[in-house]
Amino acid sequence: MFNHINDFNYFEERLSSLRSLVQTDVNRFLKEDLRGLYAFFRRSKGDKDGLVDELLQLCASSFRPLADRQMLVDEWCTHLFLEVGLGGANSCRILLQMAFADLERSDFWRQIAERFQLEEHQILEMAEAEQLFDWLILWMFHNYPNLLLFLLKEDFLKPYRALTQIDLAQLVQYLPHFMFWGIRPLLHRKQHRHLVQKLAEGRNIRQIKSSPIVFSKRMAHWFVLAPRESDLVAATWFAIFKGLDADVSLIPAFKNHFNDQFQDLDFLQPIIHFFDRCSHRLGIEEMSRLLGYLQHLRDENETLNIKGWTLASLCRRARQWYDELELIRQANAAKMSTRQWAAAPYDSYEEEGKDCIFRIEQLTSARELLKEGRRMRHCVGTYAIKCWRGEASIWSLRKIDLLSCQPLVTIEVSRQGVIVQARGKQNAAPDSHATALIRRWARQAGLLYR
Repeated sequence: MFNHINDFNYFEERLSSLRSLVQTDVNRFLKEDLRGLYAFFRRSKGDKDGLVDELLQLCASSFRPLADRQMLVDEWCTHLFLEVGLGGANSCRILLQMAFADLERSDFWRQIAERFQLEEHQILEMAEAEQLFDWLILWMFHNYPNLLLFLLKEDFLKPYRALTQIDLAQLVQYLPHFMFWGIRPLLHRKQHRHLVQKLAEGRNIRQIKSSPIVFSKRMAHWFVLAPRESDLVAATWFAIFKGLDADVSLIPAFKNHFNDQFQDLDFLQPIIHFFDRCSHRLGIEEMSRLLGYLQHLRDENETLNIKGWTLASLCRRARQWYDELELIRQANAAKMSTRQWAAAPYDSYEEEGKDCIFRIEQLTSARELLKEGRRMRHCVGTYAIKCWRGEASIWSLRKIDLLSCQPLVTIEVSRQGVIVQARGKQNAAPDSHATALIRRWARQAGLLYR
């Protein structure tokens, strides 16, 4: 309801004048009048949905979207807007269809095609719906800011504001391919947002303090050329290996074991060169065993130096370590096979996934530790005495579905409540999803996770 009759009369007069404006110039209406009229209407405590319906009836007569564009906007409304809070999602479809059709006719769309050496129609074939939506938001900030603010909540738009003062042509020209095609995850983290902003301004990544590593000139060159499907971590690994002139096919194995240590180039560089020279003599399984052993050495000694080692000496050392582990497991099994200990005073954690449950639970017996060690192929079975003395507690992150219970990460928590280790199979580093789960558990349980 309106506050008084004067407000009602003013609004009726304003809406009447807009009818003729919409019929003659829809774009001008969207750019200049929609947000202002809605702001007035909201102050007058009117019905927003009624306003939207009235306006859309006017717009609809001036615009008919192509069927495939209509399906694309329907996907945004169904899977994106309903999650972030689009007011009147059904009513606003037409406005979005109009804006996206205008984007396809813009210089920005043409610049995207030129940068990626595509025909303009191929952009729709190659880009995901979320990528297209990100580009639409950036473009609308420059062309339809009032419409954008009318449709979306400010907290959703906030991450994109870091780039709103940068010319769209600069975004296309200066951002690395992988960043432009996967911009949303980067914009939603403050540190990464700063990196994207500086790169879009034309800065060299070697000059940016928030860059993930200290890049050499060669690494900086290859970082910009990282494959389009890369995220920031994958692009950094690509830059490291290409900058060291090493075989990029080794990246998955290194990423699996050292993903949380890629910033330590003093540690990684000699190991990368070592395996680049001899990888042709190793199978995947043997390489994983050797990297697992080096990860163990790294955990035990931060100044690990493999200078002067040969493949034969590394294999011999690793084999001795794995044999010693097996002897310790057998000794523990005989000595402590029935031992149990009091649980550490931290809560377990459970989170639903797609068709499964992720659970972090404590292991409180030697038998559980030995079973975990055998399945994960690492040395947690040797921690029974340490746990029995109360010096540490061991936890297992597991994926549970109707058919199986699969351990993903083994976690050590110190007596002081610090997560000191989190290792996957064969001492591999946990992936980003597992790391996020562990961090959420740590916050809930009051643990420190560096």
